[in-house]
Amino acid sequence: MRAFDEPSEVLSRPDQVFRAVAEHAIDAVFVLDQEGRTTFANRAAEEMFGWSQAELAGRKLHDQIHYKHADGSPFPMSECPLGAVFQTGQSLRLHDDIFYHRDGRPVPVTCSNGAIHQGGEVIGGLLIVRD
Repeated sequence: MRAFDEPSEVLSRPDQVFRAVAEHAIDAVFVLDQEGRTTFANRAAEEMFGWSQAELAGRKLHDQIHYKHADGSPFPMSECPLGAVFQTGQSLRLHDDIFYHRDGRPVPVTCSNGAIHQGGEVIGGLLIVRD
C-alpha cells in the first residue's frame, strides 16, 4: 500500500492530473476557446446534455446547449452573461440558468465560467456546470 505522500507516477504529471480531474468529475466540464467553441467536454457533460465530445468539438457551445431563453425566445450569445467572460475577462461564479439537452428538454443548472488568461489576453474559458 502506498503512503499518501507518495503520489502515483501517473497522477503526478500535470496533464494526467487534469485528465483525471476532468474525467472523474461529477459536474460537466467544458474548455472553450476565445470564440466559445468547445475544445474539451468531459464524460459528465456528454451524459448531462446528450452530445459527445466529438460532436461538440469546434462548435460554439452556446449554440448547442444555451440557445434559447426559458420562454423559448432566441438567446443570442451577445446577451449571454456566460459569454461575456470572453470579452471582459471577468469570471462568472454560481450563475443559475436553463441549458438544453440534445433532445430539447430543459436542464436547470448552476454554473461558473472562468476566464483563461495567457499573456494578458483571454484565450478561453473553463465552464463548470452542475444540474
